[in-house]
Formats: sequence, structure tokens, C-alpha cells
Amino acid sequence: MSGLFGTLNNATKGLLVQQSALQTTSHNISNANTEGYSRQKVTMVADNPYTLGGIGQLGTGVRIASIDRIVDPYVNNQLRNENSSLEMYSQKSDVLAN
Repeated sequence: MSGLFGTLNNATKGLLVQQSALQTTSHNISNANTEGYSRQKVTMVADNPYTLGGIGQLGTGVRIASIDRIVDPYVNNQLRNENSSLEMYSQKSDVLAN
């Protein structure tokens, strides 16, 4: 993997990963005003190295490990609990109103 083609392959992989990150950023920007949308984040990690006997390891570029939604679990839990309470009291109100 060393040499010119290995270097070009590393560069290509890096550009493709960065292009995916830019597309994710674009997606986040275009949905900024969408109600209920949660932003996404790209996690990049080093790809598995190529081992050469007597020389050691050569890096093989970067890859996308995951694309994760950024949400706050505490806020989501609070919303679920409060919506549950709202529905319970709405049902009680409807029963008592009749």
C-alpha cells in the first residue's frame, strides 16, 4: 500500500469522508427550522493500518465510524413524563366535565 497509489488512495478516502461530513452539515442546516429535528454528528476514526514486515505499520487513512443524532436524554425523559401527566389530567378533566 505504500507508494504513489497508496498515497492517492489515502487522499481519496479522506476526501470522501470529508464530503460525507459536509453533506451531513448541509442536512443539519437545511433542517434547522424543522420542528422535532435533532442535529447529526459524524464521528471519524483512523482506518486499520497496513502492516509491512520489517518496516512497521502504514496508515490507511480515515473512515466514518458512525453518524449519531445529538439529543439530550434528560430533556427527552422530561418531555415524555410531562406529556404523560398532561394526558392523564386531560382524561380526568373530560370525565369530570360530563
